[in-house]
Amino acid sequence: MKQIKYIILLIILSFSLTSLVNATQIDDIKTSINTKIDKTKTDSTIKVEDAFNFFSDNYLTSLPKSYKYINLNFKDVKKSTNLYESLQKLVYIDIIENKITKINPKKNISEYNLYFLREKVLYEPIIDDTEINKLKNTNATLLDLLVVKELIKEQEDNTVSDWTWSSEQELSQAAIFDDVYNTLTTSHYNKDTISTTNMMYKAIEWLADGTDDKFTTYFPPVEKKEFSDSLAGQYEWIWAYIEMSQPWILKIIAPISGSPAEISGLKANDIVEKIDDFTLTKDTTLDEAVSKIKWIAWTKVKLGIKRWTESLVIEVTRSKITLKDVEWKSLSNTTYYMNMRIFWDNVVSDFKTTLEDLKKQTNTQKLIIDLRNNPGWYLDAVSEILSYFVPAWENVAVVKYPNYTENYKSKWYTTYDFSKLKIVILINEWSASASEIMAWTLKDYFPAITLVWEKSYGKWSVQTIKTYYDWSSLKYTIAHWFTGKTEIWINWTWIKPDKEVKLDEEKKKQWIDNQLEEAKNL
Repeated sequence: MKQIKYIILLIILSFSLTSLVNATQIDDIKTSINTKIDKTKTDSTIKVEDAFNFFSDNYLTSLPKSYKYINLNFKDVKKSTNLYESLQKLVYIDIIENKITKINPKKNISEYNLYFLREKVLYEPIIDDTEINKLKNTNATLLDLLVVKELIKEQEDNTVSDWTWSSEQELSQAAIFDDVYNTLTTSHYNKDTISTTNMMYKAIEWLADGTDDKFTTYFPPVEKKEFSDSLAGQYEWIWAYIEMSQPWILKIIAPISGSPAEISGLKANDIVEKIDDFTLTKDTTLDEAVSKIKWIAWTKVKLGIKRWTESLVIEVTRSKITLKDVEWKSLSNTTYYMNMRIFWDNVVSDFKTTLEDLKKQTNTQKLIIDLRNNPGWYLDAVSEILSYFVPAWENVAVVKYPNYTENYKSKWYTTYDFSKLKIVILINEWSASASEIMAWTLKDYFPAITLVWEKSYGKWSVQTIKTYYDWSSLKYTIAHWFTGKTEIWINWTWIKPDKEVKLDEEKKKQWIDNQLEEAKNL
């Protein structure tokens, strides 16, 4: 998953669409407009930059502020112009690819391209047939912009709410809901200054909270929820996985093992409230916060942290490093170490490279798989890796949806015989999701494997994100994960470990990892 893209796992668009638009309908609307407006005032042609600015200024005003952090690659667009900002927005929503090329902003735009742009920005299709293709040879004019506005107005007028109430009790609750809303907006002392938009967003947030599921959250249209850099390159960062698990709440998911974040003392679930002198507010976007944390390597950043009821200030030194999803090395002539940081894009290829190195270590007797601080991520990735351990066509994971079950099967890649090794798995309280699946499924099939742990995170559910027309979004749980063989669901419950070892924080400061030392001595 690439940079901001994998912040969205699955996006489902929810729009009310009108019927398809064709050239005849466009001509009818033009005729209607021309009866009201002097044609000489609407026949001037539209340039490419006019079209981009039109949609940006009128229909992309509610985008998260993070679009402003996109650096454009176009050769003929100057910074600090309206066009530059318009293109930032269009790149942000994937309408235009940000590549090294020319936009030709002063070139006339055809009618077809104008309506095609409307289709992409507003998710309202047109018919691409012989009739509509005629528009490719005609320059768009101001009249076409008026047609676009009219079509959008028709779309809004024809939108029908699909809010339904399914029982007598719910109908009664609906009446109460409506009456409270009407009373507050008509009779409250501050009715003239009350924001009905904020009222509705708050009401929707409470609907999500009412599920009593900590992973189900409604986000008003401020920011996407998750962030991470692609680890294929080098970045200057504190090296911690972070997210906005709730609106405007910047949370440390886990510090990366050996990173400045871990060395400084940051922990999973720490809430970042302040970055140097900048205090996070409800208007702070995730990218804005990240941009203040990222800076030149070897500089320092002070983070105001809320850890449960305790307030801390932790200073972190930024660094520039290249990370792999899997790190490997021989700890001794007989002990091999594999640290799996996260189950992302490159983890399978890194794992294969690790196996090739492991094959060369002919005296290896013990394999330590370190899943500490691994927040999980891709189920497909961990399933692929488990296929190197689990016999053919056995389940490596089971995902249960409300109406069906999906079994992930082992492909049985027999490139290495792990049965000849003593395997020790390290996990801790920051091992979550896919990393827990790997630990428990291996223990399921191979009871002789030794688990050295602090109690893991306990997240065994799957979320998706539904994004709405106003760029608000709903993250909600759609399935539960279970171990491959015994189909145990470990959500806030845990399998008994073979060896429980708490991390010695004082030794860690001296670069002594007592948990790893325990694994080496088993």
